[in-house]
Amino acid sequence: MTIDQAIEIEEVPTSAVEFLHIQVDVADTDNDDALRDILRRTLRDTARNLVSESAVIRLKLTGRTRRRWQVLRDQDVWKETAAQYARETGTLWLDKVVFDLSDTAEPGHSATDELAEIMKAISEEPGFSETCRAEIEGILQELAPQRRAELLPDEAAMDQLARRLAEAGAKRILARMKGATP
Repeated sequence: MTIDQAIEIEEVPTSAVEFLHIQVDVADTDNDDALRDILRRTLRDTARNLVSESAVIRLKLTGRTRRRWQVLRDQDVWKETAAQYARETGTLWLDKVVFDLSDTAEPGHSATDELAEIMKAISEEPGFSETCRAEIEGILQELAPQRRAELLPDEAAMDQLARRLAEAGAKRILARMKGATP
């Protein structure tokens, strides 16, 4: 913008690094190659369109896909694949990959669906919660007192951590079991 032909104002990027949240819809990926292609293409496009010299990215995989369980089962492979593609751009660094996928199939009456219901019921039992808390407390004893206070400042944080760990463990087991069949 120019004022009286003397003062000119323009936007000049000054940051060396951008922090980006990138959402990738993987609903149309029918196999590993298609998922790799969409990841590679998304990261290359992101690198090409940066305002700054480089970026730290948080990648979120979303969508309804029949391959949900296979992707969740192999999430360590997909995290490493995304990190490799980010490194190949020379300008992107991968902070985290979040898996927010849903299944196209409706829950049925398979053995893994029954197992999911049983695990949910078990995780809601008071005895299970107490066992989780005891395990967490045992692990916390290995840490310095200051670090313990930072991780779990109060009892509510302990309960929340136990609940999150139980849910994550159940999802991981189901992903391994359901991911075994295409």
